[in-house]
Amino acid sequence: MSTLGQPIGRAPAAGKLEGKLDGELDSELDGPDERFIADMLPRVSRTFALSISMLPPRLRDPIGLGYLLCRIVDCIEDEADLDQSARERLFDLFDAAMGAQNGQDGDYGALEERSADVGLGANAAEETLMTGAGAVFRAFRALPRAQREAIRPHVLEMSRGMREYTERADARGTFSIDDIEDLERYCYFVAGTVGELLTDLFLLEVPSLGEAERRIVHDNAVSFGLGLQLVNIVKDVAEDADRGICFLPTDRAAALGVDLSRLTAEDVRPAGLALVMEICDVAEAHLTSAQAYTLAWPGAEGEAVRLFCAVPLSLALATLDEVQNGGDALRRGLTPKITRKLVGSITKDAIAGAKSDDALRALFDRLGSTPGVTDANTNITAETTRRETGAVAIDRATGWLREAQDEAGFWKGELETNVTMDAEDLFLRQFLGIRTDEETQLAANWIRSQQRDDGTWANARGGPADLSTTVEAYVALKLAGDDPEAPHMARASAWIVARGGLAETRVFTRIWLALFGLWPWDELPEMPPELMLMPSWMPLNVYDFACWARQTVVALTIVMTYRPVRSLGIAIDEIDPKPRPTRKPSASLKGRMFEGLDRALSVYAKKPIAALRERGLREGERWIVQRQEADGSWGGIQPPWVYSMMALTLRGYPLDHPIIKVGLEGLDRFTIRENGARRLEACQSPVWDTAYAVQALADAGVPGNDEAMLRGADWLLGEEVRQPGDWTIRRPNLEPGGWAFEFANVNYPDVDDTTEVIIALRRAVHPDPKRVESAIARGVRWTIGMQSKGGGWGAFDADNTQALCRDIPFCDFGEVIDEPTADVTAHAVELLCREGLVAHPATKAGVRWLLDNQEDDGSWFGRWGVNYVYGTGGVLMALAETDLEPTEPAIRRAVRWLHDKQNADGGWGEDIRSYDDRSWAGRGTSTPSQTAWALLGLLAVGDDSENLRRGIDFLISTQNTDGSWDEDEFTGTGFPGDFYINYHLYRQVFPTMALGRWARSIGIIQDAPKRGSKADPALVQLRT
Repeated sequence: MSTLGQPIGRAPAAGKLEGKLDGELDSELDGPDERFIADMLPRVSRTFALSISMLPPRLRDPIGLGYLLCRIVDCIEDEADLDQSARERLFDLFDAAMGAQNGQDGDYGALEERSADVGLGANAAEETLMTGAGAVFRAFRALPRAQREAIRPHVLEMSRGMREYTERADARGTFSIDDIEDLERYCYFVAGTVGELLTDLFLLEVPSLGEAERRIVHDNAVSFGLGLQLVNIVKDVAEDADRGICFLPTDRAAALGVDLSRLTAEDVRPAGLALVMEICDVAEAHLTSAQAYTLAWPGAEGEAVRLFCAVPLSLALATLDEVQNGGDALRRGLTPKITRKLVGSITKDAIAGAKSDDALRALFDRLGSTPGVTDANTNITAETTRRETGAVAIDRATGWLREAQDEAGFWKGELETNVTMDAEDLFLRQFLGIRTDEETQLAANWIRSQQRDDGTWANARGGPADLSTTVEAYVALKLAGDDPEAPHMARASAWIVARGGLAETRVFTRIWLALFGLWPWDELPEMPPELMLMPSWMPLNVYDFACWARQTVVALTIVMTYRPVRSLGIAIDEIDPKPRPTRKPSASLKGRMFEGLDRALSVYAKKPIAALRERGLREGERWIVQRQEADGSWGGIQPPWVYSMMALTLRGYPLDHPIIKVGLEGLDRFTIRENGARRLEACQSPVWDTAYAVQALADAGVPGNDEAMLRGADWLLGEEVRQPGDWTIRRPNLEPGGWAFEFANVNYPDVDDTTEVIIALRRAVHPDPKRVESAIARGVRWTIGMQSKGGGWGAFDADNTQALCRDIPFCDFGEVIDEPTADVTAHAVELLCREGLVAHPATKAGVRWLLDNQEDDGSWFGRWGVNYVYGTGGVLMALAETDLEPTEPAIRRAVRWLHDKQNADGGWGEDIRSYDDRSWAGRGTSTPSQTAWALLGLLAVGDDSENLRRGIDFLISTQNTDGSWDEDEFTGTGFPGDFYINYHLYRQVFPTMALGRWARSIGIIQDAPKRGSKADPALVQLRT
């Protein structure tokens, strides 16, 4: 050490590390104290001695001494033969030597003498340390003051905690752990304090560490120590049990029926292992934080710090994995351990990768999920590990999907949106006079839980605040009784006022306010019911609107004609500043023309032609009644559903009328109640989810005749739409044959669902192939028939491209037309090619459309998924099925774009802001679904890059032990820029598909033999 003349030890070269794994360290020390310290480090610690030896002297000396001081405390705590008074005396002597009272160094001689008198130490090494403790204290006092003060408080905190726990010991000198919190508290004193000690020393070494990184290391310092200590506990649980010691929590043991005094007995072992696995989960969480801690230190200036942390952390990850997947932690002789060879391999990898975030992440990911690490002959390489862990991940994922399948054969994940659904559900019930206090409070609980710290609500988790959503949420909470002076309400109202108040909200929000007298009807755009009388060839007729907008518009023509005003029972003057600002005229000529038309319609509305108006109202009423679905919904989506029920009640339908009754019952089926809250799904996606779940299982190697596959295929066959819908307005001669999104939506099948269902049906080996072939043939013909002019496909309608609809004053929220998009077109092209129609004119036109609509940077826009990652991945899958070569420039540009957008963690992500700001294209937090979309596209065109492998590693490393993935981000799109969806099954099906297709590409999964079936004549005709 610089202050003593020579360093404690010399860092071994990477090539010599394996020869030093027995704990021996080179030494150049001359003084007796220094030689004593250099000798003691490897004798009392194998892992940390190795890490300490790699440090430069300026860090090696204080960390080595800090560690030895902690070991002295540990020896006092561990000595089983001491009575409590003798132990207390030793703690007092240690504290005095450290200067516990005044920060001045005390006498250490008494501690050495007392240690010798009682024979303190569980083995010869510890006895030597305790009787020679003076050398450690003398070296400590020679450290610079800053280093001493970085060490002293943490060592004393460890002493205080160990004293507390020994006071709890029974007559035998052992103590019990009450619960998980108590276990973590104990581990804090034993090891968390060491994490804090190390952090304070490291910060002296890396003073330039940024503020964000400082927060990370401070937040995770304790976890660094706790993770390592918990791994030691689960690794040594059988050995400790033999000595009559147990650190497993008694409350969990009681809950699992585990007799801790007989932990290794055969009849106790199964439940005991379950308890050990619970502690492993706690350890795993802390080790995850320890990885963040390690990576926060900079790779250049902090390389030594990184390396010091990476070695014990990597060994702990490998050991924990062995406990979870390898050796039997409760059976002596089979207890988990990692081999010397693996220790050498890990250490070399840590040295090689210390400067690189990616290399360290790859090392951590590999070790955190590697089965069978006890095999001394295993040659662990990244590719071998990836294959092994990938196979485990696929198996877990398919298991999760099997468990998630409904008995009826379908899959359905929650379709999560934003709190406007819940606020508007309360408004609807208030309007109809059926709102209950219980429903209100449960909905309010959910709405409050989604509020952000600044008082706002967003349209997607983590997205920008939205004024209209915040207003609707605020009004709903006030309706529920929340005090406007309460902090959460005051923050919301202040934010609303600062953004202009009610006058700046969207039209739909102001319609809800007008229904309760909180906004004047006269200040809303007109939407007259006479619209229903316009023929389909006339511009701006209802069929010019997309089906979702069409259903909403028709209902609102009735509601806005009646202009009802019901009581909400509250005032909201605090968010409606007066005078209200005057809206500025549109800057465009087209906009001013529509504003003039709206003024003319307002004049007409005051004195309409009575017969014409009533005819329009009757036609709207008839239209609505005809389109109610069997589940009580309209289109299976919230907006037309609520407005249609209000429109019909205004037309005189009582609440007990079958149409209204079944409508309300249907809303209940869209309602989720859990954890004291109530939330509403805006829609449900069982057909979409089931189609992808079947594909995912098939991609993962599940045979086509598997029960889960057949039940899914049967259910999908039963959902085929065989009756005409609104799409026949543009395609009157097209035979029905397709699939919709929801449980019951015969009026609105869509191209996206139809293509994915057919692809899924092809993966099942159904016992009635004729039935399957007939359904597929109808679906393929319907898909071809729904192609729009120019070669692209929209979702629900053909040639629904009347852009004028976007310009009317009423339409200031969400997309209102269904023009062709790259993602839907890609799915159609992929299907047609898979069905042997590569040369069909429809396919050729679709390919041309895709190539013509590629973005300049090589990506494609994603209409129904966020966003360019979704579109690009989907188009690459389609083009891979065509006769284009992978070297096609459009394909290479798309591949380069995906490579360029990959995140440092190996995943892909894209923020919803990319719909409004092109600079966000392909940028965002990595998510399982978006990573899978990118990988599926790359795999389809034969990409075999390191980017692809890193993406696979991301999916493997982020999978939960139950086979699931977590994804808080909203990666589905309802209306670009306005309405987003978190499909809870996306995080499952797409990663499973990507892992399965990757596994097949490298031979882990073999293609199942295909059973031949006679194609339907109609499909044969299309092919020829």
